[in-house]
This record gives sequence, structure tokens and C-alpha cells, in this order.
Amino acid sequence: MSQVNIFALLFVLAGTSFTQLAFSDESITEKGSATGKTMKRGVKKGWNRTKEVTCMAGDLECAQRKANNRLKESKDYAVDKLDEAKEKVD
Repeated sequence: MSQVNIFALLFVLAGTSFTQLAFSDESITEKGSATGKTMKRGVKKGWNRTKEVTCMAGDLECAQRKANNRLKESKDYAVDKLDEAKEKVD
């Protein structure tokens, strides 16, 4: 590609990027916060699954831990989504 074509392509891409930012529902910091929370939930979920697989206690205790982990994960998800909804309103 010639330098003119590359410059034109970069110009178009830059223009569309700025229009997306201007009309987005979330700011960059809100998106970063949401991504961070999602990653944190994913790490917690992975850690819980690892602990569940390696649980050497009785079946009843392992099942209780598993149910407790699912409850905490659901709570974390609900809290994060509620925070995102509050940020959208602001």
C-alpha cells in the first residue's frame, strides 16, 4: 500500500474511534472498572472451582462449600451489575 492509502485508512479509523467514544454509554474509566470487576470475579470463580475439585472433606461438607461458593459468586455478580446500572444512570 502506498503511504497515501495508509494515511487515509488511519484517518478513517481514528475518526470512527472518536465518534464511538462520543456516543458511548460508559466512559473509559467505567469500562475499565467493569472489566476489572469481571476479571476479579473470574479469578475468584477459578479459585473456587480449584478448591472444589481438590476438596478432601466428606461429600456433605464439599457440597456445602460448593453451594456457598455459588452463593458468593451470584452475590458478587449482582453487586457488580447493580454498580454498573448506577454508573449508567449517573
